[in-house]
Amino acid sequence: MRLSVDGAGLLVLGTGTGRGTYLCPRETCVEQALRKSSIPRRLRATVEIPSGLAASVIAALPGGRNPHG
Repeated sequence: MRLSVDGAGLLVLGTGTGRGTYLCPRETCVEQALRKSSIPRRLRATVEIPSGLAASVIAALPGGRNPHG
């Protein structure tokens, strides 16, 4: 799943312009990235992380389910 930052500094899931990073579509990957604060670091930006990021990542996948169980 691609993450990027829009002009207002908000996190955008899926396609977007500008600097982006990829995140595996597993809830554990999202939780680990949040724990390590790696998303803002990888984006090289101060970004507001939404509270339901893991659920949003999984819901954005085709079929809305986690392909890894």
